[in-house]
Amino acid sequence: MTRRQTYPLKAVLLAALAVAAVSCEDEDNEILQGNWYNTYQYFPGTPRGGAVCFQLEYEGEKRAFIGTGANTNKTEDMERYRDFYMCSMGENGLPVWTARYAKLLNKNESAAGSINGKNEEGKKASEAVCSMPNTFSYADGDTVTKVYDCPARNGAVAFSLKIGGKPYGFVGLGYDGTNYLKDFWRYDPETNSWSRVADYPGDAVRYASAFVIGNRAYVGGGEDFDNNILGDFYAYDAESDKWVDGGAGQAMATCGVPRAQAAAFVCNGKGYLYGGINGNAIDILERYDPATNSWEQMRRLSDASRDTYDDLYIGLAAYGTTAFVLNDGTDDCRAYVTTGGSVGSGKLTWEYNPKYDYWVPKTSFEGDPRKFAVSFVLNGTDGQEVGFVTTGSTSELTVSGSGGSFYADCFMWQPQAPYEHRD
Repeated sequence: MTRRQTYPLKAVLLAALAVAAVSCEDEDNEILQGNWYNTYQYFPGTPRGGAVCFQLEYEGEKRAFIGTGANTNKTEDMERYRDFYMCSMGENGLPVWTARYAKLLNKNESAAGSINGKNEEGKKASEAVCSMPNTFSYADGDTVTKVYDCPARNGAVAFSLKIGGKPYGFVGLGYDGTNYLKDFWRYDPETNSWSRVADYPGDAVRYASAFVIGNRAYVGGGEDFDNNILGDFYAYDAESDKWVDGGAGQAMATCGVPRAQAAAFVCNGKGYLYGGINGNAIDILERYDPATNSWEQMRRLSDASRDTYDDLYIGLAAYGTTAFVLNDGTDDCRAYVTTGGSVGSGKLTWEYNPKYDYWVPKTSFEGDPRKFAVSFVLNGTDGQEVGFVTTGSTSELTVSGSGGSFYADCFMWQPQAPYEHRD
């Protein structure tokens, strides 16, 4: 691999990272850039970890759908979920949670409720926008009816793809408390309904990773029932409802390092697989190129070179994180990775510059430390994209009654703003 030019950090930045890596006190954040703003617009469902998010765009406006997940402090029959809630950007620049489904294409539909009130039917505001079905059946021929279970789950994956130019959401894989899953489901926002699509061709897994390039989804990694950590990846084409080759007439390339609980993101047409766990936190970032169906290992997420740029990459290698991207498709494309950690729950936030393969520490997440959060991006009122982080837990989401904290708060990320304590 061709060696990239290095870009040494200034002494003040190195000092800032050293402080932030060992502490998350407010005064430490003051010397880092960026601000987390508590929106006080809470996720309207049960607080949970291990949820998923897919995003659909209509009329130029992005909508985020957050659902599934688990709260193992609840009773066993109520600890995993199928419900989804929609979040869009309000006119005041804060997120608005729609807790009951109305016509998605009509922003002024009066039946649309939010967590701030009741809809015209008097339904509780916490009623889900949509929920995955408990069971799904359809007629096969004249006499045979097939019935499929759709378990509530955590540790699934989600993404959005278009069919005939129309966006759909997709959710699959995960863990139902007993079984590891390989089923996949498609959400139609116009009919507010779910249908089953082709099963994942790999093993049933939880904590896999997924990203979308063009109109194709790439899914892989994760942990199987026997606690094996996997690295195989598969590509999904929604138009044909088939898992297909990797885009170069070959089988989909396996990533270099098998991993679970890894964050995935896309910058300028390339997919990235960040961190994860395989015994310990993985300090390797890999980049997937669909044109060549190949993975490339990027710079290590630790102090692994003789250069100064990574001297204080402390806590950068992590698992259970969440990632989002701002300004994709431009020279200013940046990825942000936050929460999770090298030993579980955490608050560190990092910015990735894909042009130079370089990480910069940012103001630590200002909510409680957590893992298994979800993130999404909405269009701001000023036309700029805005990142959000919500939900998450300190629990491993495995055993009922195992304890831990579960969250429904929602924080907005302002990458260029100065840090403000408890704003």
